[in-house]
Amino acid sequence: MIGIGISLLLGWVVADEEFLPRRSRRHDEPQATSSPSSLALVQEQVALNPRDWRWSVLLARAQLSQGDRQAAAITLKRLQTLHPNRLEVISLNSLLSLETGSVQPALDQVSQLFQQSAPKQRLELGLLLADLHRQVGNVKAAASTYERLIKDDPSRVEPLLALALLNRDQGNGNQALALLNQAERLGDDERLQPNNLSSIRLNWALEAARNKTKRALQVP
Repeated sequence: MIGIGISLLLGWVVADEEFLPRRSRRHDEPQATSSPSSLALVQEQVALNPRDWRWSVLLARAQLSQGDRQAAAITLKRLQTLHPNRLEVISLNSLLSLETGSVQPALDQVSQLFQQSAPKQRLELGLLLADLHRQVGNVKAAASTYERLIKDDPSRVEPLLALALLNRDQGNGNQALALLNQAERLGDDERLQPNNLSSIRLNWALEAARNKTKRALQVP
């Protein structure tokens, strides 16, 4: 499953956590599609607009959605030649790496770019890096990356929510709730949906209570 970092770049679709922000799409941005006829239209637009990287990104995404990894890799290779440091291209490379089971080279690339970026300008790279760490099972490195992003810019909700989800997934309900409350206290952030926060908080509190009870019963 696509994790929070890659989802940030591809539309913020993370499990069923509806309180997470969804990236707004510009009205002139090409829309994703996967039908054969629409794919042909995208290929035509790529040919007509060779300097517009957005059409090539859309083409690679459509090729991936159809399971044509070889075609997506060819499209991505051209993108990497022309736009090697564009975040959307790096994200696509990471997604392709996840699907082909070769994550480490993508992780190394993102890690290097993250280290070279200014703290205030590496939020999305950091979310992607943490997501790749999670995909290879390095939860500690993922958490450390989220914490670093929070330190870089305490006003951003994304790393707080990502770390909250990570803690929830690890069974650390109380820590997850604390982070969720911290994100809510940041202020009037339109990306947070207050109507859902109360039910999410209740569900997480119940999970934390159940986990606490299980741990207590397991103590000899």
